Amino acid sequence: MKINKSKKRNTYTPTIELYKNLLLWFMFEKNKIVKSEIGRVCFSREDYKEVEDWSETDCKEIFENICNADDSSSCPWCHKFGEDCYTCSYGERHGICDEYDSRYFHIQEKLTDKYGYDMRINELDGMDELADGVSIISDALRYQEDD
Repeated sequence: MKINKSKKRNTYTPTIELYKNLLLWFMFEKNKIVKSEIGRVCFSREDYKEVEDWSETDCKEIFENICNADDSSSCPWCHKFGEDCYTCSYGERHGICDEYDSRYFHIQEKLTDKYGYDMRINELDGMDELADGVSIISDALRYQEDD
C-alpha cells in the first residue's frame, strides 16, 4: 500500500491491481475450459507475462469491454488491439486468428470437428458460467465505484 503524504491525515491508497488480476483469472479459467474440451492451450506463460505488463487502466477498460462486448469477443487482445490484427502481440506468438496456421484457427477447427458445426469458444460448456461470474464481478465493482 502507498501512503498518501499530503497534509491530510495518513490515508491509504490500495495499489492492488484488481482488474489485471481479474483478466488473468478470466484467461486461466477460459484456458481450463478450452483445454478440457479439446486438449489445446489458449493462454501461455508469455501471454501471462504480457498481461502482467499492461497498465491497470488498460486492464480495467479491457475487462469492461469483455463484459459489454456486443460481438461476444472474450479475447483481451482483440479488445486491446481492435481491428489491427497484424500488430497484435498474441497474433505474433500464436498466429493471426483467421490465418490457417494460427492456434485460434486450429482450436476452432477442432471444435467444429467435435461438434459438427462452426462451434465458437464462447459457446463451450462453462463459458456461460464464466461470463456470468465476470458480469457479476463487473456490476459489483461498478456499484462500488458509484458510492
